[in-house]
Amino acid sequence: MEHYAVTAQFGHVGRGKYIPKTIPVYAENGREAAEKVRWMPRVKHHRKDAIIEVRKISEEEYLELKEINKNDPYFKAGSKQEQEKLCFNIEEAVICYEEPRKVRKTDRDDTVKYKMKKNKIIYSEALYSIRNYEATLAY
Repeated sequence: MEHYAVTAQFGHVGRGKYIPKTIPVYAENGREAAEKVRWMPRVKHHRKDAIIEVRKISEEEYLELKEINKNDPYFKAGSKQEQEKLCFNIEEAVICYEEPRKVRKTDRDDTVKYKMKKNKIIYSEALYSIRNYEATLAY
């Protein structure tokens, strides 16, 4: 078993944002260390890039990181309200993901036109089936 420092994307700092934090882990290998951190509370579990870095560290560095995280107000907070009270300069460390593409009005109009056209085709086929019942039964 070895000591690892795993840097991961932690959440609960706003929509589309994360805060990178380094966690000390005791594990067999780097893959196991990354897996342990990925499923910790507050980590962005379902992002492909949730684990930023995994590296081996010495025991002294491991203990130092444990002490830093023990005194970190981000990890002491149990709710968003506590986090706002305890973490004063958290906005400086927060990183935003890329801005999501905004749906333009023309894109929406094109989608509506397409759906109306498809519905018209479905309605016409149903009407044809009703009017020509015998023709629709023939194979």
